[in-house]
Amino acid sequence: MFTCGQLVFEKRDLITIEKTATAEQALAKLDEHNILSLPVTEDTQIVGIVSIYDLMALVAFGSCNAEGQCRFGALGTEISSLVGLHAEGKAIWAYDCKEPVSALLEPMSKGVHRVIVTQKSGLVCEPARRMVTQTDVVRFMFQHKAEWNEARNVDASRTIEELRVWVPGATVRTVDEGMSALAAFRNMEQCDHTCLPVVNAAGEVITQLSASDLRGLKESELPLLRNPVCEFMQARRSGRLTHPVTCTPRSSLEDVMLSMVVARIHQVWVVDEARKPIGVVSATDVIKCFFLSM
Repeated sequence: MFTCGQLVFEKRDLITIEKTATAEQALAKLDEHNILSLPVTEDTQIVGIVSIYDLMALVAFGSCNAEGQCRFGALGTEISSLVGLHAEGKAIWAYDCKEPVSALLEPMSKGVHRVIVTQKSGLVCEPARRMVTQTDVVRFMFQHKAEWNEARNVDASRTIEELRVWVPGATVRTVDEGMSALAAFRNMEQCDHTCLPVVNAAGEVITQLSASDLRGLKESELPLLRNPVCEFMQARRSGRLTHPVTCTPRSSLEDVMLSMVVARIHQVWVVDEARKPIGVVSATDVIKCFFLSM
């Protein structure tokens, strides 16, 4: 039986932030450590979790007015006011290192992105607390896919269509390359997405916009939000655009999982022969496939 402790064996202890810290400080810390969420503490006690998704909502609707004029000072907001802004942040999912990995699958198959695992270390009285994300679980399942296939009859060599990880006919939300970054982030918040594909005039996927693109954002950079989405990303990435990670309905589940692990992403866009998006496979979808086999 695989345990939660195996998931956190080589992971660092939690990186936390005080509840009195500002949104700008939280964005900087997420960028510094290349992470997407921070447990929020008060006197060393965890009182909630703030994620880049919560911070995206603040940037999208708190940093600019309806006309797109910047509200300087918005990123000085204390993060305590952002805890619980979205449903996932209202609860802290915690597990002991001895619990089976299968215990994590149900909440993560329903959209929980991260949990905290506690692990005692040697003679230290205070147990170590470490974060386990959906990406960690997908990586672990990929590394042990043969065992999962034998125990749970999940053949990851089959296509995402055969396994119904991707089902044709779903509506795919996109961002037009000429849309302003501000409008795109507002759309993402309103439709409950943390990432969307960016398409050109022909409808082809050319890049993607993610809430994670806001990591490290400074108050002085708020005017960039009025730029077209590609210009916004290039301005913040030294002129580069993220190459979109895509697959087709004929791609195997293990290939999609490998793409997620290598690129450290939570979704892979499903495209047709013309590179037009026809769906998405998320980490939630992958974990759900394994959970339903139990």
